[in-house]
Amino acid sequence: MKKFLMYLLLLNLITLIPILVMAQGNNAPDDTFIGAEGIGDPYFPKMGNGGYDVLSYDIALDVDMKNQHISGVVTINAISTQALGQFNFDFTDLTIHTLLVDDARADFTQADNELIITPENIIPENTPFTVMVHYASASNIDRLGSWYFYDGGVVVAGEPSGASGWYPVNEHPSDKATYRYCVTVDEGYIVGANGTQESAITENGRTTFCWSSPELMSSYLTTVAIGNFYIVTDETQNGIPIRNYFAVGVDDAALESFPLQADMIDFFETVFGPYPFEVYGSVVHNLRVGFALETQTLSTFGSAFTTESVIAHELAHQWFGNAVSPALWQYIWLNEGFATYAEMLWIEHSQGAQALDEGIRDMYAGMVDTNQVFYITRADLADFLNQIPLTGVELSQQQAQEAITLLLGDILSAKQIEKLTANVGTSTIRDSDLLTLITSAPFQGGDINLRGVYQFMIMLDLQEIADEWGLNPDVLIGDPGANNLFADQVYQRGALTLHALRLEIGDDAFFETLRTYVAQFNDSHATTDDFIGIAEAVSGQDLDAFFDGWLYQHNIPDIPQMDLFARDFQS
Repeated sequence: MKKFLMYLLLLNLITLIPILVMAQGNNAPDDTFIGAEGIGDPYFPKMGNGGYDVLSYDIALDVDMKNQHISGVVTINAISTQALGQFNFDFTDLTIHTLLVDDARADFTQADNELIITPENIIPENTPFTVMVHYASASNIDRLGSWYFYDGGVVVAGEPSGASGWYPVNEHPSDKATYRYCVTVDEGYIVGANGTQESAITENGRTTFCWSSPELMSSYLTTVAIGNFYIVTDETQNGIPIRNYFAVGVDDAALESFPLQADMIDFFETVFGPYPFEVYGSVVHNLRVGFALETQTLSTFGSAFTTESVIAHELAHQWFGNAVSPALWQYIWLNEGFATYAEMLWIEHSQGAQALDEGIRDMYAGMVDTNQVFYITRADLADFLNQIPLTGVELSQQQAQEAITLLLGDILSAKQIEKLTANVGTSTIRDSDLLTLITSAPFQGGDINLRGVYQFMIMLDLQEIADEWGLNPDVLIGDPGANNLFADQVYQRGALTLHALRLEIGDDAFFETLRTYVAQFNDSHATTDDFIGIAEAVSGQDLDAFFDGWLYQHNIPDIPQMDLFARDFQS
């Protein structure tokens, strides 16, 4: 009997051990109960966080436009995917006043854009929990991640990251959530955001705009627009409301293509499937910048980048990128290649098959020759060099000769380049000397090689800028690398891949593939293999070799159906 009682006591103790561990309060958690500081994206190892799935964000912001300051309270509802004694959010160094987990104060630290939270009690696996953070920025800061103050307004746009600059977030497209915003500003300002406006209430000279976005959304697609806007509405044939926020002062010519949005949605629904959200529209800020971003249900534009093609591109992202998001950033071509091809489909629809054919041929010619040459004048070269940060560059005479040869070797002889560097009179050639040398080279104009320009910038430790400018001639769009997410190849070769697939499997199978892909992964995320699997299932063809050539090989494949052969374009 004593042995039996001892057995029962031991059994009860074993049963209690997990409970005792999970009740250890603010003691340092065992590694078993620590959520990973990254979600597992190889391009951005610290982006996103592990151990939980966010269900919703409720963000209340008070915005002081005059002093460029925000204070906020965000309530985050999540569910644990493991027992959590510590977990992270992505969040920059804004000042936190209060942080609660399930209404109890929690310990926290901030380091390297991570908000590290230790709750009072360990959260069991598969358990809903709530985090409330009250925080504020400093004053007179014009940028908070993807949040930018400008004269008279606020624009919020940033990809692949930036949301963590203005609210705590699990910042990766694989963790989608719903959003609600309430933004308070001085009376007279208008606030737009993702989703549908619930209310606008003015009290004591300040107005609070509340917006709800009930469909799942990736954090890089969140936006808040503040400014002096006028609102233009429209509706599609299927009753989808469109609301556009146009900043007062934007030239009418910059807005002339936005009335086409309803027709574009009507057309895209026939090829991609039903529009995936409740509402659409655009915000055009009074900023002369050349950018646009497909912020969900309210695409964001600068006033200098509002062409018909760009408008079609950002709209198409609502299907490709927003409804179906990339599981990892490696698969960015599923966003940009698809949206770029949607531009071509709109051209085909609105201008005819010949216009599509001409556009594809031009795009192919531009992509096929990785040894492209461009004519450049001395003035062009000076402009180019003035746009890159040469400050701090130090080269030996030999290195300077190699750098100038990479840039101007097709124009200048080796003796001319050697004479240039010999005239410096010092063994070390610094930034200003290098700029003077190159711009004083004895030529008025000539051809330079794209690959040489790229290698020149790598030699000056400027590869990241060169990649951002799309100068890398060897990007593989199936795995472009973190610095090449927005390289021209991702957009244009991605679009060519889709057109080649259309010709390979036929229109019926191609458009059925697109519709099936959107329907199957709507409100979720996908990989390249997911798309290939659907294309093969719909077409009944083995497409491994096809996609390997287009996505993972440097040499661009031929498109024999159009008599497009790479050898005919290569220099």
